Amino acid sequence: MKKREYTIDYEVIIMIFNFNIQWKEK
Repeated sequence: MKKREYTIDYEVIIMIFNFNIQWKEK
């Protein structure tokens, strides 16, 4: 299993989630 890829995916998901929250708040 590739843990590095999983970690990167997780970071990307978090960034997208944060961006969505900011967009909704605006």
